[in-house]
Amino acid sequence: MARNIATESFDGSLDGAADHFQRLARLLEMESASEARQAAARNRRLSPAEAERSGNTLLKLSIADEEAGLGGRYLVHLVRGKSAPLPWTRLRVGSPVLLSPDASSADRSSDDAGYRGVVCERDERSLTVALSDLPGGLGDHDVWRLDISYDEIATRRQRTAIDRAANARSDRLAQLRDILLGNRQPYFATDPVDPPLDITLNESQREAIQFALSARDVVHPFYGRMFEYFEHIDAYRTVWEEDGHA
Repeated sequence: MARNIATESFDGSLDGAADHFQRLARLLEMESASEARQAAARNRRLSPAEAERSGNTLLKLSIADEEAGLGGRYLVHLVRGKSAPLPWTRLRVGSPVLLSPDASSADRSSDDAGYRGVVCERDERSLTVALSDLPGGLGDHDVWRLDISYDEIATRRQRTAIDRAANARSDRLAQLRDILLGNRQPYFATDPVDPPLDITLNESQREAIQFALSARDVVHPFYGRMFEYFEHIDAYRTVWEEDGHA
């Protein structure tokens, strides 16, 4: 029988912890695949002109220059025609994009067609895309299109964070992971806490503030009580200033 990893409970054991992070990684992959399908579906629904008017696509781009970048990236500088101004677009620095041939024969039914990258520079007449890998077919086409895509880089970073948490050993990250998964009790200091700065707080509010300030591993949530939250910030700021950090 197939397992429903989205609804399985966590049992707090070491095996359960490993399965927990495997489940998170699998859910992340499912989310990424769904975003890719949605991006491809958007491109299929619209004509090229409609896609460009939506701000999610730039058409009739040519490669003005290409060069190696930092971190193994490959930079591609794109312009519109003879350096004509770019139309209005939602593409900004940091936007994940898909660079693909701008031709009626190009296969736009697959989200894997083209090269994935991120916009790293942009002005009125050009933009630069940082590609993750060295493309092999840039010289095969003269005209290109750029479509906004799902954030593959963010997905990779999340996967890296999941792997780090799962594999942490004997460090602060491992301690916090075990606390959040219920394998280790959080520590709360027993030292007396200074009275709250706001004397109008009632007894339960003062107890919540004192409880939060005593936490050394996790911070107690305030469930929307913003005045308690700000009191907590003020208390930490006072300690910070008294320690000579002002």
